[in-house]
Amino acid sequence: MLDSLNILIMIRRILRSSFRPYTIIYPFPLLPLITGAFADGIYGLWKPVIFTFLFYPANNLWNHINDAEDDFRGGKDTPFIHNKARKLATLIAATLYSLSALFVLLFSESEVSIILFLLVFAVTFAYSDRTVTGLRLKKHYITEFSVYSIAVPSYIILMYSLVKNPDIRSLKIAILFTPLMLSTLFLKDLKDITSDRGAGLTTFGVVFHYKTLLKTFYSFLLIYFILGICFFLNSIISMAFLPIVGVMYSAFRMMSHNWEASEKTQKYINYSIASGLISVIATLAITLSFSLLRI
Repeated sequence: MLDSLNILIMIRRILRSSFRPYTIIYPFPLLPLITGAFADGIYGLWKPVIFTFLFYPANNLWNHINDAEDDFRGGKDTPFIHNKARKLATLIAATLYSLSALFVLLFSESEVSIILFLLVFAVTFAYSDRTVTGLRLKKHYITEFSVYSIAVPSYIILMYSLVKNPDIRSLKIAILFTPLMLSTLFLKDLKDITSDRGAGLTTFGVVFHYKTLLKTFYSFLLIYFILGICFFLNSIISMAFLPIVGVMYSAFRMMSHNWEASEKTQKYINYSIASGLISVIATLAITLSFSLLRI
């Protein structure tokens, strides 16, 4: 009875870990919803969301499993530092990966979906992997950035292809949201400098000064907003990119503080993050509103 209870507790901790890190793709499926809405209005929402809730937790678990050694050295209390938990999490991840592949085979509207799935799976698997291939592409900032640059647009077009054949709209969405997703990479590395250095990783945070990371974060975020304004200049969707004002104000305040990262300037970074999130939510709301009006 006690062993069964411990296993249930372990499964609960593993499943909770599968939701981290929180992103606008998963577990908050804003980007899957936007992609589906652009593809086929409200009728295109369910496929990207269901696929994401199969694929992304598997990907997150695989990352946590392969980080177990570093977490143990860093004194982090995660279920994956225990061998039994790693085996169970590997089984869950493998099951979810298989279900996501089956979903693509059964429900995709485009033959290109399986190619994109294999590409995204390969690069994200190798990103974390230290047990099968040993590549662990996340250990160096060049390969880490390369994985993000390939996986993000490929994943967006993959979600779109589940609903309909990729077209100019799918390419536009992929180009638009890739800089936004890439910007988070530099904030993540800023937060993980100490742990990455302790793990022997050569990430952006270890190699570059934190001020460079902040400037790069703002640069990619502004690229996202500028692309959005340019892509939807003659559409009401362009209203979703008005929060660029918040990012510009935040960047100006950071410049006035010489790009120092402190408790005093944290609120300005939060302003920029909030501006990006508001823009994404507004894009989804406007797109869905148009879809409902067409019904």
